[in-house]
Amino acid sequence: MFVTAKGLRSDTVSMMPPLLRQNLPPALDDLAKTECLNDHLESQCSPSTDLVDPKHLLKVNREVEPRSPRSLPDEPLPPTSVDEVGSIEKKLHAKKSPGPDRITNKTVKRLPRRLLMLLVIPNIINV
Repeated sequence: MFVTAKGLRSDTVSMMPPLLRQNLPPALDDLAKTECLNDHLESQCSPSTDLVDPKHLLKVNREVEPRSPRSLPDEPLPPTSVDEVGSIEKKLHAKKSPGPDRITNKTVKRLPRRLLMLLVIPNIINV
């Protein structure tokens, strides 16, 4: 405990060690480290460039094709109501992982009712 408190009071700044980069010298300064982290995150979050197995792709398409709708409905769907959104929100499980929008169910459950009304009334959810 004393060592931790002493470390917080000292004037020394702990530095992040250099980051290693592929085919480049180590990143030593903050700008280079930022670029290094940015490149890493970009590579982790970009689509895969792995080759696709054509046989597997054909099999997946054969399974999906019969289940996909052929065309859009002739009549538009009725608008979503605040009550409908509220009832769906109540059924959400808070400990589920987020979807592609990265909004967790816990976050949605904590939204105030007034905000749900603001989302539904101008047709943000209905789009």
